[in-house]
Amino acid sequence: IRLTQGEARFQVAKDHSRPFIVDAGDARVRAVGTAFDVKVSRERVAVTLVEGVVEVTPIIQPASMRTPSVLTAGQVLSIEHGSGKQLIESVAVERASAWLGRQLVFDSTPLVDAVTEANRYLPQPIVIEDLSLMRMAVSGVIRAGNVDNFIAALESSFPVKAIKRADGQVALVKRTDERARRRAD
Repeated sequence: IRLTQGEARFQVAKDHSRPFIVDAGDARVRAVGTAFDVKVSRERVAVTLVEGVVEVTPIIQPASMRTPSVLTAGQVLSIEHGSGKQLIESVAVERASAWLGRQLVFDSTPLVDAVTEANRYLPQPIVIEDLSLMRMAVSGVIRAGNVDNFIAALESSFPVKAIKRADGQVALVKRTDERARRRAD
């Protein structure tokens, strides 16, 4: 299978004579009897192992230099597009699988990444107009595709204000402290 964009869950029956292979961006995933997620974004390919074992090989390098990584359940391997830089991290399988229930889980996630993830499910993307907000860490759980709940959560918990444009676009800017401004006047 070739996955060019998005995220997919694969559950593979055990048959060592017929391995299941997914080509995704700069990675090739080989599985025999396992469950795993593959996510392709503009920046990277991420393989999250739910159960069993998978072998992930970066295919950006020449064949003679390719070294596969073997993942065990609860690990995610990210491969950056272009550079081939790899990172293996531990992950809570329940959290990594939240997308199947259309939930987005953020835990000290940079706002730019949270908005990018939320935009995958929105017909009109949210934009961050105030660049000082990009790296602000956000945490929470929201329902994918519900822009109003996402915006309400941001505005109630973080110094963020959403501006709804006439064309339907939502822009995020830094909220000023109204009390401090009133005292200055």
